[in-house]
Amino acid sequence: MNNRFRSEQERRLEEMRTSSEPMEEWPRGCRGSRRPWLVFIGPSPGGKKAVDEEASPLWNEAFTAPFGWGGGFKRSMQPLLRTLMPEATEAESTLLYAVYNFDSVQNSQASRVPSESMKRGAPGLLSLLEKSPPRLIVPMESRCFHVLREELPQRGYKRAENYQFPIPVPISIYGNPKRFHRNIFGFRIDGTGTLKESVVVKLPQHPAKIFRADYATECGKVV
Repeated sequence: MNNRFRSEQERRLEEMRTSSEPMEEWPRGCRGSRRPWLVFIGPSPGGKKAVDEEASPLWNEAFTAPFGWGGGFKRSMQPLLRTLMPEATEAESTLLYAVYNFDSVQNSQASRVPSESMKRGAPGLLSLLEKSPPRLIVPMESRCFHVLREELPQRGYKRAENYQFPIPVPISIYGNPKRFHRNIFGFRIDGTGTLKESVVVKLPQHPAKIFRADYATECGKVV
């Protein structure tokens, strides 16, 4: 157990148990805990109807909606939470994470979300991160990682120049002997703002494309 991480989580849980819920508005398309220790970042909500989703902030209330989302989320999200927050109980972990999106309009294919929409939503997403800085920020795919990295200097943070690292033991993709995740992309945020010392690490695979719990666990471990 990481005692520092556990102390951070306990402070957030205690605040939600004992304090009134803040009333500040969230950007559309963002959901989950108002005091997250862990934030996943996506390009936009999944879905086929192109609905512009409202925000759904929660206060001392379990965020379990992703457990029923389409694609691989049903298999991947719970193993990822257990692996990324081993200090927390299963019940606590559902109170300590959120999913933010650069764009609020549903799109079933992450690669089809317009880059212009993601960049337009970046200031609101960064502002939300700064209101309650998480310890761990996990972009779910490559464009989210790079947009976040590019936008941080606009708010006074230092750009990470070294952010690609070899994975000590490459992760096999569904047991295929010819396909591996060999590198991990991440950095610690530096500067003078509230996100200083938060850590950004990209998942090797988007949760919607992880259909096995053991694969999700391996991706979480390397993060």
